[in-house]
Amino acid sequence: MRTLRRFLTRLRNLVTGRRGDERLREEMEDYVARETEANIQAGMSEEEARRQARMKLGAAEAIREQYHAEEGLPLLECLAQDTRFSLRQMRRAPGFALMVVLTMALGIAATTTMFTVVYSTLLRSLPYPHSARIVAIHDTRISGRSAGGLMTGPRFYDIEARNRSFSSLAYFYFNESTLIVGKKLPTHVNAAVVNAGFWDVFDTAPMLGRVLNAKDDVPHAPLTVVLSYPGWQRLFGGNPNVIGKRVTLDQQTATIVGVMPRDFSAPTGVDFWRAAQLGPNSWGNYRGDGLRDFNAFGRLRRGVTPAQAQGDLDRIGEQLRREYPSSDGAWRFTSETLREDLYGHVQPALVALQIASALLLLIACINVANLLLSRATARQREVALRRALGASRRRVAFQLLVESGLFGLAGGGAGILLAYALTRTAATSLPGILGRPGTIHMNGIVIGIALLISLATGIVFGVAPVLETRKVQLHSALKKGEARLGGSSGNRLRSVLVGVQAGLSLVLLVGASLLSESLWNLTKQPLGFEPEHLLTVRLVLPFGTKPAVARNFFNDVQQRIENLPGVEAAG
Repeated sequence: MRTLRRFLTRLRNLVTGRRGDERLREEMEDYVARETEANIQAGMSEEEARRQARMKLGAAEAIREQYHAEEGLPLLECLAQDTRFSLRQMRRAPGFALMVVLTMALGIAATTTMFTVVYSTLLRSLPYPHSARIVAIHDTRISGRSAGGLMTGPRFYDIEARNRSFSSLAYFYFNESTLIVGKKLPTHVNAAVVNAGFWDVFDTAPMLGRVLNAKDDVPHAPLTVVLSYPGWQRLFGGNPNVIGKRVTLDQQTATIVGVMPRDFSAPTGVDFWRAAQLGPNSWGNYRGDGLRDFNAFGRLRRGVTPAQAQGDLDRIGEQLRREYPSSDGAWRFTSETLREDLYGHVQPALVALQIASALLLLIACINVANLLLSRATARQREVALRRALGASRRRVAFQLLVESGLFGLAGGGAGILLAYALTRTAATSLPGILGRPGTIHMNGIVIGIALLISLATGIVFGVAPVLETRKVQLHSALKKGEARLGGSSGNRLRSVLVGVQAGLSLVLLVGASLLSESLWNLTKQPLGFEPEHLLTVRLVLPFGTKPAVARNFFNDVQQRIENLPGVEAAG
């Protein structure tokens, strides 16, 4: 408790430092006045009495420094003083300051932008409770080409009946539908058809209404849907009274029962979720590959590791291969965490780009270090004069590090602003899952880390000038016309920094050249057909349309397109 009171007192003295100095000066003057009066009464002259009183008091500046050391926070005081001095130095040389800040800003912007992408995909917690317990289950061929991990319905329900590792299992498959709201024109929508366990696996509460439950997922149950946030905005304009509204979905009446929050996107790109209304007996005895369209997921029981779950899946797969050798004999189950399923295929590329951006930041730091070394040569007399007036080497080094730290923070602030603009562009222009709305965004954690990196890099590139100033010879440096810093050692250090910078630049240049060559080769790969003057049209018929009706419809559309002016062929 005493330590806390002492710290608060020191902090108060720091905040009210000028008033504290005034009180200290008044006390010293009062002491000198009382001692002077006592000396006069002892028979001394007024001048001699005052001189003796001041000698008894001691050095006023030393008393002031001791007072601040005991009653204040000297480190923070030095930091404040050096910050003000460094800002004045920047104003005296705005061109140099601007060059340093812009150089740092480019390096920080590249690093922060890539770190934002890496953090948003590989480090940040997924928007599902206990997401580490969610695994993706894939069905793959033991040898040969697989179907992208998709699973058949019978094999999914076999896992559900035989597993010992999952508290709940989910599947979804994509479906394109036609939606009619009131008297509006039909709208093409993307749906995810899910089982009731889907909501137990991802365990996310809706923003409005409720999610689908087991009663919605039985055959012939009334059709209900849960809207995604983008679907709610696009189709209903964000109307909060949408719950209970009836719409026409693939010529059937459906009721909207819920709206999911903005960050729920399992899977991405859908307008709503609807119940599958399937069960273990929906396929009869058929287990063929024509049914392979399920994306399967599971939530691990508490205490079960992914490795144990994979062992359980291996056991089930071996049983099915023995029981159904004709349909299941060539297939096996594999699993991976949800993060690996979402971002595992882009992780190597993201890590490589993060390393490249870190190298770019290192090059920027070396460039700034060279600039500061050159500037330190011009400031040799200033450093020598401060040393001659009593400043210690540590005090001078601290001031130089504060100055370089301010350069780093200024460059970091500018770099973060640039990175924010680049991140907003990347969030909408990157391909695949990286371009999904809400996936990539900059938050407070990223900004805080970027500022820490900026400060750290500022201090790091300020070490080189500090090391060189320690070699200043006071006598020669104070002589007019002699302004050599560190002699040949300073030149050697600059030569080393330039060599390292050139080497790192060469590495980045070679990597960029190889990437450019790969992209060029990809653009020249033959597609197997001539894409010029080729137009594609996509038509979606209502779910459950009979094959004969669909065939007649498409034949009629093809004939009408062939009769259009300018059309050479249609198919």
